[in-house]
Amino acid sequence: MEMKLGACLKSNFNQTSLFLCQPINCQNTGYRRSCLSSTSTAHTSVRCRATAEMHIKNSSFGTVEKVKTSADNSFDLALSSLTALCPLDGRYRDKVKDLAPFMSEYGLIRFRVLVEVKWLLKLSEVPEIPEVPNFSPRAKSFLHGLIDGFSLDDAMEVKEIEKVTNHDVKAVEYFLKQRCQSHEEISKVLEFFHFACTSEDINNLAHALMLKEAINSVILPVMDELITAITNIATQTAHVPMLSRTHGQLHQQR
Repeated sequence: MEMKLGACLKSNFNQTSLFLCQPINCQNTGYRRSCLSSTSTAHTSVRCRATAEMHIKNSSFGTVEKVKTSADNSFDLALSSLTALCPLDGRYRDKVKDLAPFMSEYGLIRFRVLVEVKWLLKLSEVPEIPEVPNFSPRAKSFLHGLIDGFSLDDAMEVKEIEKVTNHDVKAVEYFLKQRCQSHEEISKVLEFFHFACTSEDINNLAHALMLKEAINSVILPVMDELITAITNIATQTAHVPMLSRTHGQLHQQR
């Protein structure tokens, strides 16, 4: 890791009462490393300007290149665990990463695909909709494969389509049409992928599936492990007396 840091601090107070490291190539050499004293007077006006440049390689935090910032300029940081806006995607990523396949935007897009495909399959089973005849086993297998084989590359393809449509759900519909346009049977009913649906019809089911699958696949198994661990501790330490307390204070008989 290489890091260059420079800082310049100015105040309208004459006496130095700052605690800071010696800046690198700092233009104002009047400030040196010093400690706050108990007699220091509070500053009434302080201005600080800093410039930082970092380059990190082979780190679990990812790579941050050519980062420069100051009080007058905005940041331009590559995404990493250090630059994520949310602690869940940064500091605590290792704790919650198992939820990513379900609760991320990738998960949302995947479940949107599932809902759209399931809707088309259901329409094909309704006799009152002759425009969508019942699919053959081969066609059904192809459609289910779009769900089971959905990948990050597929999600990226949806995002590229969204750049044109400016609509996230419509991008999923176009993605499915592109994937099925070469299929002899499904290509005849492409316009029925989203037939009679609004975006909310797709989204509310996708969000519900995200939560359901995350609970069943990740959260409940972890809770079961936690309950088992607490139960074992309670059983193993049942013979150990515990000192009684009232409002955090020792409970003593008078």
